[in-house]
Amino acid sequence: MTDEERKVNTIQKGLAKILLQNGSMFLKQAFKVSPTKEMTRAELNLFLINKGFTKPGSLSLSDEQFYFESLDFWNSFIAYYWNEQRPYETDRFDCDNFAFKFASDATDLFGLNSVGACYGNVYRKDGSWLSGHAFNLILATDENGELKVYLYEPMNDNITEWNGDKTPMGNWLYEINWSLYY
Repeated sequence: MTDEERKVNTIQKGLAKILLQNGSMFLKQAFKVSPTKEMTRAELNLFLINKGFTKPGSLSLSDEQFYFESLDFWNSFIAYYWNEQRPYETDRFDCDNFAFKFASDATDLFGLNSVGACYGNVYRKDGSWLSGHAFNLILATDENGELKVYLYEPMNDNITEWNGDKTPMGNWLYEINWSLYY
């Protein structure tokens, strides 16, 4: 690399950093997050057990306090979220990367640790197993302020209320084996 190429490369890196920092700041300002509900780890654990997380080791809650926003907030953010536009690359940026990035961005951008990154299985509509898969669960308040669980597919932005079993969305049925909230 020549000295001129190094200088251009350094400028590109600096500009990229500024753009990323400002983009994050713009999103935070545009969405004006004010959590609609808070829960302790113990309260959230009990809530999720009552929603069907009963398999030992199927749930990891890393924080002591959890913060929730409304479903309207999540629908609005998802409408502007860009990850589904990213190309799927086997083993390089596949379902687990989509799921963990969305959960991490929720915390990084808004301080909301109420998006779980989940591992599970997907099935065809006829119930036959298709593959292992990673996706998200979003814990959000509904229009009445009640906390609900929503299944979110970060690769195509589909969202639906989770029913605690094999939840249908699109052409698949989703089953959760493990979920991490951090």
